[in-house]
Amino acid sequence: MEMGFGDRRTITDWVAAGKFAICHGCRQIEKAQGQGLPVDDFDTGQWKEGQPLSTGGGSISLIKSGPHPNAARVFINWFLSRKGQTALQKSNDLYGELPPNSRRMDTAKDMLPPENRLVEGRKYLDVAGAEFTDMTAIFKLAKEIMQAREQK
Repeated sequence: MEMGFGDRRTITDWVAAGKFAICHGCRQIEKAQGQGLPVDDFDTGQWKEGQPLSTGGGSISLIKSGPHPNAARVFINWFLSRKGQTALQKSNDLYGELPPNSRRMDTAKDMLPPENRLVEGRKYLDVAGAEFTDMTAIFKLAKEIMQAREQK
């Protein structure tokens, strides 16, 4: 379960403590395992549906009628270029754990852990797509599960 917390390691600790059975967006799994906590990661690389792929914090937009639209377009063009995406991959993400992974296949991936590298020819499931943004059914199911758990 993913929640809006500043410290996403908290969610991993909750899974380890049995508060939740599964987590989307857990962080520091390897560190938790090294501390002897009973957590593990799903290997989604071989799923026939495709490996999940999301923009996460890597989205960029151009605001309609914003100030300096030409400067914004120049920046966006640079940001999406090979040089801009290489710079992005060399930076740390918001949590200081893993560098972001560009969807560009022509950028170096050596700074990424092997399990986080895009593999040319592999099928990916874009979980940021519109068909995945309506979470109503998932929240309903999660609520039912938590209510059933409380009744035990």
